[in-house]
Amino acid sequence: MKPLFMLLDTTNAKTHVIDPGGEYPLWMLLPEGLDSTSDTIRRTFRYQHELIVMASKLLPESGCFVDAGAGIGAWTVQLGKLRPKATIYAFEPCRPLFLALATNVLLNGLHNVHLDERALGMERHDTVLCLPAHDLSSATLRSYTDGPTLAAVRVVALDDPEVFRGRVSLMKIHVTGSEANVLAGAKLLIERERPAIFLQIPDPKVRLMRHPDAARVRDDVMQMLAALGYDTLELFPEHYLAAPEKELKRVTRKARA
Repeated sequence: MKPLFMLLDTTNAKTHVIDPGGEYPLWMLLPEGLDSTSDTIRRTFRYQHELIVMASKLLPESGCFVDAGAGIGAWTVQLGKLRPKATIYAFEPCRPLFLALATNVLLNGLHNVHLDERALGMERHDTVLCLPAHDLSSATLRSYTDGPTLAAVRVVALDDPEVFRGRVSLMKIHVTGSEANVLAGAKLLIERERPAIFLQIPDPKVRLMRHPDAARVRDDVMQMLAALGYDTLELFPEHYLAAPEKELKRVTRKARA
């Protein structure tokens, strides 16, 4: 692995402070012009603050959080600080974002985070990741229309005991079109543990140009959640909370308390 100072130089990135609104300011390496998450933090010094506060209320002190599509680590780092006794598994297959994620975990002295540079999906196989020029945080295993760069990646499933063992309390899934596959690959885990799940699902009305199959993606996710016995609530545009049937209202009240 490259030394930290080399990583800071070769990724054309700068460190910034993210202020989550408490007494734990965080250092974040933000790649220049590569992803919308970094752009948002650079402008506002925050990222999805309300959602992460909700998530922290659903993650027990010694619980386990799975971050599928961790990006540069905005969720991983903030929840890692809020729940230092929890265990976090962060999956990010896009190499530039993974390097920033690893650096951000080091910068903030997090010892409770396990990093994995593989993509999550339905089953183990090799494929390509589409890297759109406009935003690496929208990298996807589905095809794009704007001539993306392709990168070879290994896909694994959470139900594979070589990938993940143990219990899970909370999940976040932001994998740009592969959400249903991640859920299918974690079917046994979800049926056993019944975690709350935060999902970012593209809205067909606003993502038609970048995600021509957004409607099908959304339908696939909703059908998979229903098959798992989950209900969903749209918290903000494109951001959902899913929980087991008859538990959603209780979980939502706890998250918003």
